[in-house]
Amino acid sequence: MIQIFDLLKIVTTLLDAEILAAFITGVCTIVGAVIAVQGVRKTIESNQELKNQELLKNQELKNQELLNDLDQKSEWRKELMNVASKTFMTTDDIYRVLASLRYQPHNVESDGCDFKSMTKKIYKELNEMLDTKYNRKIKQKLSEKPCFKSKDYTIYIEYIDSKIIRLYTKYLLKHHWEINIDENIWLKNQKEVIEEVKELRNNID
Repeated sequence: MIQIFDLLKIVTTLLDAEILAAFITGVCTIVGAVIAVQGVRKTIESNQELKNQELLKNQELKNQELLNDLDQKSEWRKELMNVASKTFMTTDDIYRVLASLRYQPHNVESDGCDFKSMTKKIYKELNEMLDTKYNRKIKQKLSEKPCFKSKDYTIYIEYIDSKIIRLYTKYLLKHHWEINIDENIWLKNQKEVIEEVKELRNNID
């Protein structure tokens, strides 16, 4: 009787062991499947991220090529180089620099240390220069009677104003050059350049 009881106990133990083993195997299988799914998901996400980065980089390159193409067609850089290299400047040069900026300045503070703030500062100062010093002369030239009209409508600007325009033009050229080489590096370093430009501007007065 004891032997039969012991035998039943052994059989029960073996069955429990088989169940436990099956349970462990099942759990391991499920865990393995979950890990595999996670691995596949991460691989897909990683591939998609790489693809998105590649698409973004390609789009940035296309945008840069478009900007360079527009610069070449409009001769934007060439025209500013011509202005910066002049010994004697005219009101035409003021308008040329203004034409190289946005139609209207950005809605930002003009005392900031970024390109938007600097272009707003340039836009404001050059327009004030025209209003306070040269617009009257321009209107006078345009209002002259036909018999007194001269073929030469050139209005030369003061030397101090030419220094201001030359400084701002060189800044615009530098910004254009640096941002085409490496935009990220330039955005980190532009504050130092802008502060130097502002200091030079203050020393002109």
